Amino acid sequence: MNNLVAIEDLNPKKDNILRIEWNLGKRCNYNCSYCGNELHDKSSQHMSMDVFENTIDQIKAGSDKKIKISFTGGEPFVNPNFVDMLKYAKENGVHRCSVTTNGSPPMKIYEKALPYLHYVVISYHFEFAYHEKVINNIVAIHKLIEQYKENGDYKGM
Repeated sequence: MNNLVAIEDLNPKKDNILRIEWNLGKRCNYNCSYCGNELHDKSSQHMSMDVFENTIDQIKAGSDKKIKISFTGGEPFVNPNFVDMLKYAKENGVHRCSVTTNGSPPMKIYEKALPYLHYVVISYHFEFAYHEKVINNIVAIHKLIEQYKENGDYKGM
């Protein structure tokens, strides 16, 4: 794991947290004019589950801190294994997971992912987003989080 780099802030409250922003790949279902080809495409390979699991295992083995991972991309949800990746991370000691998404996946995908996420950031891409769909997803995600709160299952921040 020679390429792993961690930068931590000087806040003593956060000294026990290793924060990682993990770009899972360039694959994206949008082609926004302001996002260059070096940041996204529709053809690069998805990260494999084996590579993901090995990386999580190495991160856990290399740190005694709580691990917080923010997943980005491209669009993380275009990886067909992304929900399984979230599940693996949570089941293997990752303290908190979050994702930045363009809001385009169907709500049923978010429903599967939310039990493994502490928060979701929706990055609105005006050139390609179906406005109503993104708004409906935001409202539905909020309602689902409220249900989790009522059941005592909400992980919070």
